[in-house]
Formats: sequence, structure tokens, C-alpha cells
Amino acid sequence: VCALCPDEYAWIGDELAAAVDLAESVSWYDHHQWDDETAAAVRDAGVDLVVGESDEEGTVDVTLRSLDHDFDERWREVAAVTRDHDLWQKEDPRSDDLADYAYWTDPEEYVAVVGAFGVDLPPVVEQYIELRRVEKSKLIEAAVSRAELKQIGPWTVGGTYGRCSQNEVAEALRE
Repeated sequence: VCALCPDEYAWIGDELAAAVDLAESVSWYDHHQWDDETAAAVRDAGVDLVVGESDEEGTVDVTLRSLDHDFDERWREVAAVTRDHDLWQKEDPRSDDLADYAYWTDPEEYVAVVGAFGVDLPPVVEQYIELRRVEKSKLIEAAVSRAELKQIGPWTVGGTYGRCSQNEVAEALRE
């Protein structure tokens, strides 16, 4: 299990118990902030839970350092580029490409392409991303344009709607 942090153990307890019963072992790698009670309950269920520092590393970093394998440099590069997006560092433009591609394609295709090409996606994938971003931009622009901002005490609160990236709409409103 990767990059999922339940707010309450009760929400996942039955499913996790079933997974533990079926599998030889269950590992969970994450970088989100876990409360001690939920982390203890997951570990008590028989899961090897490793939680990294949420402001320093992404789940891919946690996974790479936790698995008993000597990963080559291209996987460390995938981790670094993924971290750039995951932590909103925005220093490597390839991170948004990986994130968008992961969102828009099925998991099997994403794994096959990144497994074959690493973070430098082939031209056909770059073209696909570029085409999809035209639609994505329009949806974000529509959500931002219909947003309403209200002052509530010292805070500015924005509300809007749309089927698009909530994070990118929030970032545009913040700017």
C-alpha cells in the first residue's frame, strides 16, 4: 500500500484485516502525517508500516529506501521527480508531466512507459499530455473564473466548483 493515510483506522480495518489474511506479508509506505493511534493500529494488524518525513520525502522515496533491493539511478531519478510534484517544490517541469500522465492513463500503461523510459517520456506521450492540458487548462480557468472570494475576519475564503484539479485551482486562486 502506498501514499494513503487513513484518518481513522475504523475506515480501513476490515479491508486491511482481509488483506493481511490473504497475503504472505503486507507493507505500507507513506509520507503523509499519521497520527500515532492510527499508525499503531495498522502495525498491530500485522502490517510493516514505514512513514517518512512528509516535508522532506515522497512515498516513492520511502518505498525505495524500505525495500531490500539496490535500485539503479533511474529509479532514484523517478523518486526525485515524483517528490518534486508530491511536495509542491515545482523545480523540475517533468514532475507535472509524470503526475498528469499518471492521472490520465491507466496504471498498467503508466508503469510500462515509466519503466521503459524513466522520467524522460517519449514524444508520443509528451504530445498526449500537451493535448490533454488544453482541456485541463480550460476546466481550471472555468473554475477560477466562477470562484467567489469572501473576507471572513482575517481570512480570504474562496469557493468554486468544477471537474478539475483542486490543487491547481486553489493555487491559481491563491496567486
